[in-house]
Amino acid sequence: MSEEPEVSVRRNPSKLSMKAFQTIFNEKEGCSVPWCDDGLYLSCRKNFTLDPMLHCGAYYVQDASSMFVGTLFKNTVSGISGRLRILDLCAAPGGKTTHMAAVLHSLGKSDSILVSNEAISSRINSLVENVGRWGEPNVVVTNSDAAAFRKLPGFFDIILVDAPCSGEGMFRKERKAVSDWSEGNVRLCAARQKRILGDIWPALKEGGTLIYSTCTYNRLENDGNLEWMASELGAETIDIGNIPDGAIRTSAGGVQFIPGKIRGEGQFVSAVRKNPYVSISPKRTARLHSGKKNEAGSRIGNIRCGYVTGDMVFSMKGELLKAIPKAIYEDVAAVEASVKTVRSGIAVAMSKGKDLIPEFDLAHINPDFLDKSEFDCVEVGTDEALFYLRKGNPVFKDRPKGYILLIYKGLPLGFVKNLGNRTNNLMPASRRILI
Repeated sequence: MSEEPEVSVRRNPSKLSMKAFQTIFNEKEGCSVPWCDDGLYLSCRKNFTLDPMLHCGAYYVQDASSMFVGTLFKNTVSGISGRLRILDLCAAPGGKTTHMAAVLHSLGKSDSILVSNEAISSRINSLVENVGRWGEPNVVVTNSDAAAFRKLPGFFDIILVDAPCSGEGMFRKERKAVSDWSEGNVRLCAARQKRILGDIWPALKEGGTLIYSTCTYNRLENDGNLEWMASELGAETIDIGNIPDGAIRTSAGGVQFIPGKIRGEGQFVSAVRKNPYVSISPKRTARLHSGKKNEAGSRIGNIRCGYVTGDMVFSMKGELLKAIPKAIYEDVAAVEASVKTVRSGIAVAMSKGKDLIPEFDLAHINPDFLDKSEFDCVEVGTDEALFYLRKGNPVFKDRPKGYILLIYKGLPLGFVKNLGNRTNNLMPASRRILI
């Protein structure tokens, strides 16, 4: 087994073709991740922080083994017709959320809602930033414990629980995981996982699918929890079907990835179905929340903004103008009325008097929804892009005053307000790079 972990990345299909993706990293044929259409192995690690394409949301740095979770999700979604409600329960920093969002986009299911939840408040910012960079407007970020989702009984068609675990699969990649390991911690993790699974089970519709994964190896946290779900929750293990060469089927029906047998780190992946199957109307939960505001303090009316295209519902929360795809608006309202919501739809602009100041992540939304004709667009090189990402104020004396959208290699990077002799960088200080 190699002492060095594999380096792998996954492209954003709404922003890059596979050919352009391979060109970015100068990789040749044979470097693709076999079980992920959008995954790519790199021959060496690069300083991703200094690549403006990462900040444009063109790709995500993700372990190849964990990409199999997204592949299993794709296989599950492919067999279901109509709009879906999906929950990624333990989502930070956002690798699996962005993968599922990409799958929905690729399959033409962007009218489905994807709720990306993280219970630990200290981890929520990284999730919000990664979801913002990825740019799909059907993703809602929440910050609640699993038990809070009991307010949404039978709401979700698919739930992913990538459970916090003892991290044995990260031993090669993160040496701290070795020093933190103990038998007591394994038992503690297994008990916490059961609590999470039991709390979220009521939110899964009858006949719905729960994908359960960890980055560990032991039976207590993996097969043991599959068997517990079968005996205590009445779950039926789903046959995953074809698995990659080198992956191992476990006795309870999961799949184990082990470094040395596969090009990636340790990962356990499984799926169960909630039985018995009972069809639940998509309008059922929306009726439970009828008459409630979609979000505390929001105003909804005949609000329009040319920055965003598509069939959107616009609303104001304080001075923030938001746009939510009309297809998921009622579902978003139900989620916002039930759990703590941090981000939903597209943060379009801040209203200041008669001025609409474009929000930073407006630049990063799926290109299908951004009307670039509303802005003066300026192509910048790598040095200029890094200067901007360090919160520098580039000067564009020869451009008209107003909002400029900076473009890097064909992808929007961010906004500045051109004042003539100087500009104001509209990137939040918290997002600047420090190297």
